[in-house]
Amino acid sequence: MLSFIEEAIKAGLDIVNGLHEFLEEKPHLLEAACRRGVKLHDIRKPRSKMDLHFWSGEITRVRAPRIAVMGTDCAVGKRTTTRWLMEACNQAGIKTEMIFTGQTGWMQSRHDYGFLFDSNPNDFVSGELEYAIVRCDQECSPDLILLEGQSSLRNPSGPCGSEFLCSAMAKGVILQHLPGRKTLHFNNVSLPMPDIQGDLELIKIYGAQTLALTLNSEGLDSAELEDIRIAYQTSLGLPVFLPKENGVEEIVSIISQFLI
Repeated sequence: MLSFIEEAIKAGLDIVNGLHEFLEEKPHLLEAACRRGVKLHDIRKPRSKMDLHFWSGEITRVRAPRIAVMGTDCAVGKRTTTRWLMEACNQAGIKTEMIFTGQTGWMQSRHDYGFLFDSNPNDFVSGELEYAIVRCDQECSPDLILLEGQSSLRNPSGPCGSEFLCSAMAKGVILQHLPGRKTLHFNNVSLPMPDIQGDLELIKIYGAQTLALTLNSEGLDSAELEDIRIAYQTSLGLPVFLPKENGVEEIVSIISQFLI
């Protein structure tokens, strides 16, 4: 990896680094960057604690409703579905903003509303999430704020989700699932994928409503996917959608009803 970065620096390219390993702490890369006049951006580098925010309760004054796009595991397409929903809602006349919470969301973001969830000390995660939402609401006055989810409620390597429901007070959830994946997303450990019903029950306990289930089609052919979609819709009593294959316009209709 570092050899590719060295080549890019020699070619005069600025580097946007989303890894936990900071390039600015590697003297030979810093020296090479200075020689070529390029910039190294370590976007996961924590900000000074003086610049971070504790949760204050200001979220209770936010006018715009929040919907969290959460997942049953890591790397199931939460960010992509969130962006598609934001674009579709805006096209439908619902003024919608997205709060990014990961490094790729930061790189794709049109505005500065969000933060990198896993680069913050834990004490400040809820406050930074709240601060991003409050600023977005005050400066943009959106009809809807979508929250890009991270990890999942039950992946032990990085459980994330309660903050979106508790600290951000999101009352709606779009839950993304990858039915072709049978074990949770780890490097070295194999644990079975928890049953979706458990996630739905946890979301309900936190006081939020799951509006729809969205499926990632990775590893499945179209016939398998459609059978699985119908089976989930029947067993869970929820509308189930295939964003990549069929778009998200039908979900926008559900969101419109949620906003009434």
